[in-house]
Amino acid sequence: MEASSLGLSVLTPASKSKMPLLVNENKLQDFFATNFSERNVASKFDLENNLDLVLKVINEKEYYNQISSI
Repeated sequence: MEASSLGLSVLTPASKSKMPLLVNENKLQDFFATNFSERNVASKFDLENNLDLVLKVINEKEYYNQISSI
């Protein structure tokens, strides 16, 4: 979470996911509870929409700023 304290967006591993998941306000407490490790559990919705959210962070400055400020 050091990256978060620097105002950067954060990705974290999760079980049943081939790629890291973007940390947002909705998932922050759940991922915090597992210390942002491979023990993270994401919902089917999160797994299906993760790539779109990562691309949104890359392509939309406003969303990047929003995610980076959590």
